[in-house]
Amino acid sequence: MIERGYMQPGMDLANDGIVLRHLNFPEDSWQERGFWRSVDGSYYDPARHLLWEPDPQAGGFVGRRTPEASLNVAAYTRPPEATTLAKVDPPKSQPRASCLMIHRPRRPRC
Repeated sequence: MIERGYMQPGMDLANDGIVLRHLNFPEDSWQERGFWRSVDGSYYDPARHLLWEPDPQAGGFVGRRTPEASLNVAAYTRPPEATTLAKVDPPKSQPRASCLMIHRPRRPRC
């Protein structure tokens, strides 16, 4: 399950049977991410071969690995090349981690 942002590079699905759920799918940035959009409200991520479809019962979107060859590509609008961002998540939605290191100076021994 993805709560915010989008999949980071290297997080591709290896298994076609895996289903992802995205609670806050980034519909407003589909062009910048290089997604294709369909009139039925689904999105295709050609970089990862993921088809994202709205889930009206549970909310959010459900994603499945779908090769481009099995898709009706005529039903999808592709973004202009100038708007795509190299298919990388914007820094604002990158996961953040912080590490706190405490350094205690050694007391000199007499």
